[in-house]
Amino acid sequence: MYIKKSRQIIFIVDKIFKFVFSVVISLPYCDSPEFLFLFGSFNVLYFLTLIIMDSQIMMDGRMIDLIDERWREDKLPMEDVAVPQMELPELEPDNGPTIETLPHSARESRVVSKLDANTSGTWAVMAMGKLNLRIERLREFMQGQLEGLSKWQLALLFGTPVTLGLAGFIYYKSKKHKKSDSKSNAASSTTTATAGVKNKVVKEAQLTPLDEALEAKKKGNNLFKAGKYSDAIECYTKAISLCPSDQTDQLATFYQNRAAAFDQLNNHKQVIADCSEALNLNPKYAKALNRRAKSADHEGDLKLALEDLTFLCMLENFANEETVKFSERVLRDLGKKKAKIEMASRKPTLPSKTFMSVFREMFRNDPIFNIDILQLNEGSPFTEACKQFLNSKCENVIDLCNEELSLPESKYLTEALLLRGTAHLYMGAFADAITDFDTLIDKADMDKTIKVNALIKKSNCYGQQSLSQEAMDTYAQAVNIDPENVDIYFHRGQQLMFQDRCNESVEDYKKCIELCPDFPQAHVYKCLAEHRTALINNSTEGLEKVAVRFGEVVNKFPNCIEARIKFGQTLLGQGKPEDAHEHFEKVLLLDKNNAMATVYMGVLLLNYKPDFDQIRSYIDKAIEMDGRYEYPYELLGSIEVHRGNIQAGVSNFQKAIKLARTEHEITHLYTLMDATEAQVEKTPHSLNSQHVSICMQDVNCFSFKYFLSNELQETEEKQFHFAANSTLPFFFLF
Repeated sequence: MYIKKSRQIIFIVDKIFKFVFSVVISLPYCDSPEFLFLFGSFNVLYFLTLIIMDSQIMMDGRMIDLIDERWREDKLPMEDVAVPQMELPELEPDNGPTIETLPHSARESRVVSKLDANTSGTWAVMAMGKLNLRIERLREFMQGQLEGLSKWQLALLFGTPVTLGLAGFIYYKSKKHKKSDSKSNAASSTTTATAGVKNKVVKEAQLTPLDEALEAKKKGNNLFKAGKYSDAIECYTKAISLCPSDQTDQLATFYQNRAAAFDQLNNHKQVIADCSEALNLNPKYAKALNRRAKSADHEGDLKLALEDLTFLCMLENFANEETVKFSERVLRDLGKKKAKIEMASRKPTLPSKTFMSVFREMFRNDPIFNIDILQLNEGSPFTEACKQFLNSKCENVIDLCNEELSLPESKYLTEALLLRGTAHLYMGAFADAITDFDTLIDKADMDKTIKVNALIKKSNCYGQQSLSQEAMDTYAQAVNIDPENVDIYFHRGQQLMFQDRCNESVEDYKKCIELCPDFPQAHVYKCLAEHRTALINNSTEGLEKVAVRFGEVVNKFPNCIEARIKFGQTLLGQGKPEDAHEHFEKVLLLDKNNAMATVYMGVLLLNYKPDFDQIRSYIDKAIEMDGRYEYPYELLGSIEVHRGNIQAGVSNFQKAIKLARTEHEITHLYTLMDATEAQVEKTPHSLNSQHVSICMQDVNCFSFKYFLSNELQETEEKQFHFAANSTLPFFFLF
């Protein structure tokens, strides 16, 4: 019964151990030294317990199962089996003289007899017998000492020291192994470092100056990526100093890289300097051109920026939209800068007949333009001034008005002051014009029509100087005085169109038409605002709708020269020269001395195989009709540039600038001239057969393409095209 329970306990302990083992080995810390020590101890105790509970060590060193009755019946009769001492009967004492007890004597003789039966009786056998005898005696001594202890106590007694000893041994070995590994790794590292130093020395001994420069550049690139720009600059500087002078492409790269690092530090002057060095070594280095252009733009050197961007566009064949837009913006900024200087230093000049005629038609309630000369006193200075002004002659108008204003009993003081202010406006003397208009505006008892007219013309003065906000504020003041005055909304609509606020502009023109349905200019400029909106939105459908409405306006006002000219301009810009020709021809039938229609008859010829002599004849005729009209000079300058006559082209642009009235017009003309000069300066001989395309757009100016080539004798065979989406000059949109 005891045996069965013991085996059951062993079975249960075995199962528990296997379960614990399967769980524990999956833990993340199962490889740690502390865990191995504890787990090893548990393992040793487990096996010692099983051994002690399940078996015993016999005198001859054999292991047998615990005895039960069935075993005795099967085994004892068949062989000589050693029986555990505790189950042997106590021997009777003999009468011999020995001092040993009978059990000792019997066991000794039994051991000796067994040895004799299985050995040859040599000295080795005898020695083994003595050894076994001593072991047996030691076992008996230990058994006597441990008699009475339970098997679990025996397991703890023997297992604990064994476990501690085993754990100490494992710890010692692991520590010794770590020391050995560290020494091995140290030795390996020393060997590797030594080998690396030797290889580095050999490698450095083999590097050429160019190799060293490239290594420095590589290090600089890594530092640049890490954001250490100052350190990168030092590396690039080292690369520049090491690089042989004949390696121009590499040197250019080193300078450009250093410029990039300076760019990150916002040192734009040094960027320009390094990019200039790079471009001296490699004139077609696109990165250096782009970077120098950006820094030059930042430093306000727009001319240098424009030259670099122009050349970059040529290298990229105008395929990079970002570069093209950048160049257009720089070109426009440079034009604005020069236009402001021009306007500030400009002296008053006589206006063109074309301008005066167009401007006069833009008013419906103007006290001067609607004056009845027959009702004026014949011989008065004011009467003579009105006659000349209405005949588009301004040379003596201001002097005659001054004479009238000096008369103490004059009854035309208010009208003379308004006419003088208008004459100053015509001649571009905006400060003098505003002074006269303010005098009228500030009078408390001033007639409402005169006051509003003075406010509108004052707003025109601001608008022509690109003072948009001041102009809009003045228009608002006029609306407060007379909200039903159609002239306010017409001129404010023009100002809004200049600001690309085309939807608001259309609304003002709708207001004009509502107040005065028979005002043809309101219908015309409403179509122009809608046309501009369609261009901005790149809407083909919108352009087609505007063309239909423009045709309706022309049909409603067939004798309106302004309607036919503006419609012809839009058709020409849309690539419909045949349709445009019909309207320009009609204008010349209505007014054979119309310089604007004459010059556009020449423009039409540019859409076919151009006959420059015939085109030039139309331009010369327009100049003869109105020598102060700037557009013929602008067109002539463009044609001369196209034909390769650069200096003649620039000269004509300069003439147009002197005649232009508004800052907006002057800005446009400077963009043409600056673009021409930049392309000529930056066109290398290596681009011998490559054409140069310039596209410039503005609110009241046309876009065009012209081509430059060193083979100038062949330029006559090339076509001079207007861009399909361009808007030809909207003459004097204030």
